[in-house]
Amino acid sequence: MSDKSRSSFTHDGQENSVALTEEQRKKLRSRIHIRGVDRSDRGDTFPLTAAALSIPTDSDWGAQRLEALVEALSLERVIVPVQVEVLSGEKKLQELVRADSADTDCVTEGESIHEQAIFPLKNDETSFQEENFDGMLKDSHPDVHAGEENEYKRVGWVRRQTPDGPALAVYTSVEQLYADCPQARPMPLAARKVALTALVETSGRIIIDPVGAAVVLPRPATAALAQGDQWLPAWKDSELLRQLHVLAGVEKAHVTEKLPENLPEAEPFPCSWLQRVQVECGPQGCVYVRIVCDQQIMNDPQGRARVGRVIARCSQSPRLRAASDRVQFIPVFS
Repeated sequence: MSDKSRSSFTHDGQENSVALTEEQRKKLRSRIHIRGVDRSDRGDTFPLTAAALSIPTDSDWGAQRLEALVEALSLERVIVPVQVEVLSGEKKLQELVRADSADTDCVTEGESIHEQAIFPLKNDETSFQEENFDGMLKDSHPDVHAGEENEYKRVGWVRRQTPDGPALAVYTSVEQLYADCPQARPMPLAARKVALTALVETSGRIIIDPVGAAVVLPRPATAALAQGDQWLPAWKDSELLRQLHVLAGVEKAHVTEKLPENLPEAEPFPCSWLQRVQVECGPQGCVYVRIVCDQQIMNDPQGRARVGRVIARCSQSPRLRAASDRVQFIPVFS
């Protein structure tokens, strides 16, 4: 038999030959060889993610935890529920050969196929052996791209309500998935692909472990994960803070610095009663902007209106609008 063909047997024992090119054979091996799957991943929370979730949230509304979690998700996988169809071994092989013959999108040699691994159901001790096709799961394209029809056939996306609207729910472990969706079948997936989907489906909203830590990722963090960029939180953005100080009248704008149009009237510079502006992390993805004022402003009959105008000017900051979906301005008097 030619080395470019592979044999299979029908139920009556007759041998069938399926002609495959060498490239197709490589693709086929990469899709069915269990060696390509990360056997060490048993569905537990990965180390960096676990460390991030263990950070206390009492003193900073979870800012440090959120920053560490986003960093961990850029390196580690999450768990998503999938829809599964079980096929017989012979039909499984036919599906694989047909897909490769049609030159469909599949994992090529050298590409990670970790995301093809599907963890066993609860109490399911089934072990898949190499070249044993009986009872294997129906395979669809391993990559999940936002907006593709295949995505919805493979991943049964779960949505949970947050203060800003529905969010895509993902899980850090199989245990967390079962706690929320007991009948689900878990699959590991790169957080970047979840982020890409969330930008399309839920305007970038993601909630991690809805019945556990219930951490809501801000839309800018989701966008950074989707693009492979490093997320810069609003409370660590020095350019944002300077822009707010300029708008508030604490700092003077540079000659070349362009401010938003149609701003409310500015306070005379320097603003004598305004001390500073602070940007902090708030609960559930909210950003707090504190306007720290001298107590004397409250003795001014127009004090409330003047503070209101400063807040209105700061709210027009383009950088602030891009940094968070929800901003709360808090006047503080000292």
